[in-house]
Amino acid sequence: MKRLKIFAAMVLIIGLFFSTPILAEEDRTQYYAKYLSVADVEQVTGLKGITTKHNYTLHFHNADGIEILRVSFYSVKDWDFYVSDDKSLWAPVEGIGDRAAYEVPRMPYMLAFAKGHHMVILGTTRKEGLTMHLSLDQLKALANIILPRLPKEDYL
Repeated sequence: MKRLKIFAAMVLIIGLFFSTPILAEEDRTQYYAKYLSVADVEQVTGLKGITTKHNYTLHFHNADGIEILRVSFYSVKDWDFYVSDDKSLWAPVEGIGDRAAYEVPRMPYMLAFAKGHHMVILGTTRKEGLTMHLSLDQLKALANIILPRLPKEDYL
């Protein structure tokens, strides 16, 4: 009987030991949050009171709760699917990653860039009329914040 109690206690302790890392694992919907923070967006835009709501894609909202920026992460293998070579839709952008392009005629406006194994698309939303919440220069600045934070290995 004593051996049975010791065995049960050991099983319980071992079970707790192995389940703790699983319980402590990060929320996978927050995985990409490490690549761009509220502070980064506030610094680039000059806006205050920005909040986030992430679900694998990073969503940034202004103080009024309106989404102003969306950042999505993909494999570079998806470049041709998301970014067309059609010059009437996408214009090349120099100086960001291995390659970058800006989607001009559609709304919301988007900036896509690829670096190594990774592709990131930043999109802003329409503020009023043809005015966007973020400018192309602001999207570029945010892309340049994300770039060095991307891992060297393929995460997808």
